Amino acid sequence: MTITVHTGANVAAAQARLEILQQTNVAPSAWIGGHAHQVDNVQQLIDAAQQGAWISLNDWKPKNFATLLPKLQALKDANVLHRVRLSHDGNLFPFRGQPRSINFLFGQGRDQFATTGFTADEWDLLTRVNPTHACAVRVRRLRE
Repeated sequence: MTITVHTGANVAAAQARLEILQQTNVAPSAWIGGHAHQVDNVQQLIDAAQQGAWISLNDWKPKNFATLLPKLQALKDANVLHRVRLSHDGNLFPFRGQPRSINFLFGQGRDQFATTGFTADEWDLLTRVNPTHACAVRVRRLRE
């Protein structure tokens, strides 16, 4: 099973998890770095993706779109978009009295995404193909 860990901006913890996986002969592709949108230095995300880890850019909502887009562009420019997935990271439980919307990513967010220079195929990669591969149940050994 794939392991999702919400390490957020704690790059040291994310790297420690990747090292543990390597020590136990588990490929980095068995790990999803959740809340990676909180990492300020996008090169650290690129490095993890190049190792084979999955990068989850969460918290896609109107107020964060402009902040998340440059990170996504940098990941694209580094040719690691195939290791990235997007998440609204919301659910319908009441937060501060109001249910949080889960509609932005696949509604207004998708429409905005289409105006940023990313293609429909890249949208499909980030929201359908990559999550399917990241969460697929299979053995992921580092070496046989």
